[in-house]
Amino acid sequence: MKTKLLNTLGALALAILLSACSSQKPETISASVVTSNIVSPGSVNDFKNSAGDSVYFNFDKSELSEQSQQTVSAQSRWLNQYPQYYVEIVGHCDERGTVQYNKALGGRRAEAIKQALIKSGISANRIKTSSLGSEHPVCVGSNEEAWALNRVAITFLTNPAGEAAEAPSGQQTTVAVIKNGQVVPTA
Repeated sequence: MKTKLLNTLGALALAILLSACSSQKPETISASVVTSNIVSPGSVNDFKNSAGDSVYFNFDKSELSEQSQQTVSAQSRWLNQYPQYYVEIVGHCDERGTVQYNKALGGRRAEAIKQALIKSGISANRIKTSSLGSEHPVCVGSNEEAWALNRVAITFLTNPAGEAAEAPSGQQTTVAVIKNGQVVPTA
């Protein structure tokens, strides 16, 4: 891909130089490099974009807020549509509280999501929960913003063996050459 890009850009530079030496009206040539994120339906990125993988909690709470319930409902709809996936829900906490207390609170948060998913029709055997408490923060910091980001449970897609589902890059780069206002196909 890099070689093709370099060849195209080299040809473009040569065309510009040659047109500068011509007595005719020079052609207008430009090149654009376009990078786009392509999300395949049923992919890990689709889950994150469509349903959301993070459910946030209030301080010292494991109950689902209205907004959290909406995220869990979206996760449930997605998981019902793609039954080949299993999930592991990992609870986190901010740094306040003891290690033991935070580990238990993270577990309660993950369990709250699990119960909501089961209630919405997802089979319990597709759901695993765990807790990292405050030992592995999502965001490092000792302020309200960091604490709010760490009061979370994250849903990871897995296969039936519990291994992480593949997350393809989903990124495609193309070069568009434009000559006299028209897109010219690149080889």
